[in-house]
Amino acid sequence: MAGAGLSESGKGIRVTCCITDRCINAAVATAKPSSGATIHIHTALLLLPLVDALRCYSCSSVTSNADCNQNIKQCLEPLDTCMTTEDIAGDKKIMVKQCASFATCQGAENGAGLDPFGDGNVVTCCSTDLCNNVAVATAKPSSGATTIHIHTALLLLPIGVLSLLSKYYR
Repeated sequence: MAGAGLSESGKGIRVTCCITDRCINAAVATAKPSSGATIHIHTALLLLPLVDALRCYSCSSVTSNADCNQNIKQCLEPLDTCMTTEDIAGDKKIMVKQCASFATCQGAENGAGLDPFGDGNVVTCCSTDLCNNVAVATAKPSSGATTIHIHTALLLLPIGVLSLLSKYYR
């Protein structure tokens, strides 16, 4: 706790506030201050949440990370996480960056994923100022997924050949 006390004449100002991360609990007591001083103190207290608020890059339905990083948004409580979503369909990528609650972002991140062809969506969550400055890593499918499709095709090939041959040898 930090604070300044009242003078013996009662003309001082006492301010007490906490020093924890994202703290906005501040108590102010004034003793016979001018009305101008009171207004300044109250104005300063109203701005306290903005000073410590998380900042994220913000965009909607943008195809370029550079274009997406043109807008910075101050996140308001309870939005405490920067969330980046990238929807991928072939060569087309649509990016959305926004402020979100941690729970919302984690839920979206857990439900996201790419199919073996690299289509789908990817979500990342982070919680430091402007941490969502890079595009989501859109890895190509693993060689294991590709191998599975090749083996499946090889298994189906004999069935197709037998089907064609059966038409000619009836």
